[in-house]
Amino acid sequence: MKKTGSGNKTFSGVYAVVPTPLMDDQSVDFKGLEKLLHFYIDGGCHGLLVLGSYGELPYFTFEERLEIIRRAVHFVGGQIPVISCVGCCSLREAGLFLKQTKSVAVDAYLAVLPTYFKITVEDCIRYYSELGALTEKPLMYYHIPQITGIRPSPDEFARLLRLERISGIKDSSMNLPTLKRATSLREEAGLSYFAGSGFLLLETLNHGGDGVMCTVAAISPRTVAGCYNAWTAGDHAGARELQDRIFDFLPVMNSFSLPVPVQKYGFKVLSLVGMSAISPRQAVLKEYLRQTGIPITAAVRSPLPQATERDRAAVARFIRSMGDAH
Repeated sequence: MKKTGSGNKTFSGVYAVVPTPLMDDQSVDFKGLEKLLHFYIDGGCHGLLVLGSYGELPYFTFEERLEIIRRAVHFVGGQIPVISCVGCCSLREAGLFLKQTKSVAVDAYLAVLPTYFKITVEDCIRYYSELGALTEKPLMYYHIPQITGIRPSPDEFARLLRLERISGIKDSSMNLPTLKRATSLREEAGLSYFAGSGFLLLETLNHGGDGVMCTVAAISPRTVAGCYNAWTAGDHAGARELQDRIFDFLPVMNSFSLPVPVQKYGFKVLSLVGMSAISPRQAVLKEYLRQTGIPITAAVRSPLPQATERDRAAVARFIRSMGDAH
């Protein structure tokens, strides 16, 4: 049975988590945003996530968030779906964001719960149920326990995904048991499943998931979209080759100080138990884009760490090592 509020849209494929470009004074660079969005469309992305974690959502004012999503939808012009993250500490403010963007042609909302005081999973379930009642557009649950501290038991997780108003999930736990649990519920719960990591793209597809919403697609959209397209076309060998190429981008997302094979092994080990934290690499990601020809700065909103000279040099070495692969 189709859930109420799920709409007629289905979501699948590779969604780039769009960085929000800034000027040197940390104001929003809307010209840079337009360039980025067209870079992702030309790169073959199947959709876009605006104001995600790597879009620096928590660091913008309410009014800035409204303007960013309005401009993004305008720039994309309906060419591919645009999902907006909504993340507020209170239900009242999140509901106001939904109300203010009701007339904006956002295709769906991805709702994260940034908590200040510790809340229970029951509080979380009630929040998503009440938030879903405030919009007719598809509402997706953003599972990112490293940030929210919400770690449901298997039964609680199933209850969350079965909520009538939840039409999908972005799972950024980077935890294989959670991935398998969610995809096993996917058809029964009537939802779309997206992993939050491009490094789990083939794992997601092989377990019946719908795709990824990830930051690797923000720096190499053709690689990630190509992997998805190869898999859906039945070219599993080509998809595996491209998945290995996606792993080559681990240094940008994680660290330049360890060899890729070591990081790849570490990722696979940690994916069995789940990641305990997320390092802020927004400035490094923007610096990569800048050095590969996208006309944006590497500036991020304070107090996020800015790119250092060491970061810039490491990015340059990495790009040289990749040759034409980037």
